[in-house]
Amino acid sequence: MLEQVNPVKRFRSVGSCSGLDRACRQDRMRVVERERGFALLMVLWTLILLAFLAMVFADNARTEVFLARNLVDNAQAEALADGGIYRAAAGLSRDPVDGGFYGDGRVYVWPSEAGEVRFWIRDEGGKVDINNAPAALLRELLVIVGADSKLAESLADAIIDFRDEDDDKQPHGAEVREYRAEGLGYGPKNQRIVLTDELIYVPGMTADLLARLSPFITTFGQDELPHKATAPRQVKAAVIAVLNEGRGGRSDDASTGDGSDIGSDTGGTLSTNDHRTSFGSHSASSFGSSSSFSSRFSLGSGLSSGFGSSGDLSADGWTDEESGSAFAEDGDEGVEENRSGVNIYTVHSEARTVNGTMFVREAVVNLAGADDQPFVINGWRQGTPQLFVPGETVPAVAASGP
Repeated sequence: MLEQVNPVKRFRSVGSCSGLDRACRQDRMRVVERERGFALLMVLWTLILLAFLAMVFADNARTEVFLARNLVDNAQAEALADGGIYRAAAGLSRDPVDGGFYGDGRVYVWPSEAGEVRFWIRDEGGKVDINNAPAALLRELLVIVGADSKLAESLADAIIDFRDEDDDKQPHGAEVREYRAEGLGYGPKNQRIVLTDELIYVPGMTADLLARLSPFITTFGQDELPHKATAPRQVKAAVIAVLNEGRGGRSDDASTGDGSDIGSDTGGTLSTNDHRTSFGSHSASSFGSSSSFSSRFSLGSGLSSGFGSSGDLSADGWTDEESGSAFAEDGDEGVEENRSGVNIYTVHSEARTVNGTMFVREAVVNLAGADDQPFVINGWRQGTPQLFVPGETVPAVAASGP
C-alpha cells in the first residue's frame, strides 16, 4: 500500500535534504524555478497595469490642456467681440462728418494682433416702431419677412389691439374675446410694448416669424415712419409699399418675397477705400476682396426708384422735395440725416481669433441713457455669426488703431 505524502512535508524534506541525495536536489530546484516564474508573471502584470494608468493619465492631461486652450481662445474671442461693442459706442460719440460711425448697417473692421473684429451699427430710429407704426406698415413688413397677406393683415391689427388702451377691436384684430377663443389665459396688454419679444403673445404670431421680424422692429422709435437714411432695405420696401398704396398703386420695387435673405442683410454697403470703415493701417479691403462677402451686404439698387419723383410720396423726409431722390451719397447728408436722433443703436460685433475661434455679441447702446456716463448698455446677449465667410482665415496683423 502506497503512502500519501503531504506536499508541505515533502517541501520541508526537500529543503533539508542532504547534498548526497540527488533526487532531493532536483525536487528543490523545480520548486525554486516555479517560484521564479510566478514572480516574473507578477512583475509583468504590474508593469502592464502601470503602463495603462500612465496612458490614461496622459490622455486626461492632454484633454485638460485642450480644454484650457479652448477656454482661453473663447475668452479671447469674447473679449474682442465685447471690445467691438465699446469701440462702436466710442465711434458713435462723434458725428459721422467728423469721423464718427454711421448707424445705417455698414460694416466696420477692426484688426488686431489677436484677430479681427467686424461690427455693424443699426440706428433704432430706422426700424419700425411697433408702438407707433400704423397697421398698414406693420402689415407690409410682415409680408416682406414671409407672412402671407391674410396672416399679415390679422397680425397687424392684432398688434394694434395689443398695444392700445381701449377694448375696441380692429377689423381683423383681437381683443379679450378672441384671446379666449384661442384658448389663451390672458388678453391684450393694452399698454405700451416694452420689449419686441412681447409680440409672441399676440394671437397668430409664431417664434419663427417673430425671429424674422425682430431685426426690423423696435420699441425705441419716436415716429410712425422710420428714419429713411438709417432704415434697412426691408423696412424701406415696406414704407414704399405703404406710400404707393396710399397713392393708389404699388411699386414693383416694393414687391415682397419669402424673407429668405433677411438674416444676412445689414442694410449697408461695404466700402474698401473709406477711412470710416477701417481702423489703423489696414483698410476694409483686407477681407472685402471676397465677392461672396461683399455681395451679402450690398444695398438693393432697385429700391430707390420706389420713392418716385412724385411729391405725393413725400412723408417724413422719405423723398427729397426738390429732386425726388430717395438716397443721397454717403457723406453728403448732414448729421441730422445720418442719424435719426433717437440716440439708441443696436451693435452687432463678431470677433475671430488667429486660431479661428469666433464669438458674437449683440448689444443695445443708449447714448442718452445717463448724465454721468457717455452711454448705457440697455441689452446684452450672444448673437449668431453673419459677417465672416465660412472657411475664411484671419491673418495676424499689427494693430495701430486710433
